[in-house]
Amino acid sequence: MTNQLEDAAPVAPSLQDRDVQYIRSWMPLAELASRLYFRVRACGLENIPASAALFVGNHSGGLMTPDTIVAAQCFWSHCGPERPVYALVHPSVFAYPAMGRHIARVGGLPATPYMAQQVLESGASMLIYPGAGAEAYRPHTERHRIKLGKRAGYVRLAMRNQVPIVPVVCLGGHDTLLVIDDGVARAQALGLDKIGVERLPLTYAWPFGLTLGANYNLPFPARIDIMFGRPIHFGGFQKAGTRDVASVEWCHEQIEARMQGMLDGLIAARNRQQPERRR
Repeated sequence: MTNQLEDAAPVAPSLQDRDVQYIRSWMPLAELASRLYFRVRACGLENIPASAALFVGNHSGGLMTPDTIVAAQCFWSHCGPERPVYALVHPSVFAYPAMGRHIARVGGLPATPYMAQQVLESGASMLIYPGAGAEAYRPHTERHRIKLGKRAGYVRLAMRNQVPIVPVVCLGGHDTLLVIDDGVARAQALGLDKIGVERLPLTYAWPFGLTLGANYNLPFPARIDIMFGRPIHFGGFQKAGTRDVASVEWCHEQIEARMQGMLDGLIAARNRQQPERRR
């Protein structure tokens, strides 16, 4: 009975839960999914710094976030699973014991300021998605837009710890889930925003078809192109600069613009490769 209760308990992950051998055992499956299911095309891997960095990505595909799977597989293949890298994910994931343990063992941690600081203080790298749910559930008509929102805390984090930001941009992740609308207005109309539910999106996905709300789904097979951009350094900013709101917001806007340019470039390159389909 005790073991059953422990198995059902929420997971409280730490940096020490990352398991290199476990990651190594999952790498063949991740590579298979990348090659055959998502038909990944990666570029810019040479831009990954040899030392700690803060990887900032665009977020697509709802809760299943195929862009995270692809980015992790690229990093593991290029740098090896021995190099420590963590990804910040929504804390609610760890309420599901089996999933929470898996996420923790491959390097997932709750997306909190404390945990983010712990990762960088340890000398490890970290992958974050500032756009969070607002970007992951943007309408399909906005799939070619970078929408990081107003969350600029990652800039302060990079400045404070003097690590570069590496933009990581994916094209195609939002084709794995059809988001009809973001559901913000719907949540407000139902009063759900008053209890912390920001959105009630309308989506179409396997295996449930048309659904309301943020649900786990099987991603549609879709080609994903991923680009690792050149590192952005903050050597000109002192740690005190983290308290300068205008400077932080300006850096945030520049990073978002850089990522939009990268995404536009990926779209243009794909269009050049598929001229007949576009006619």
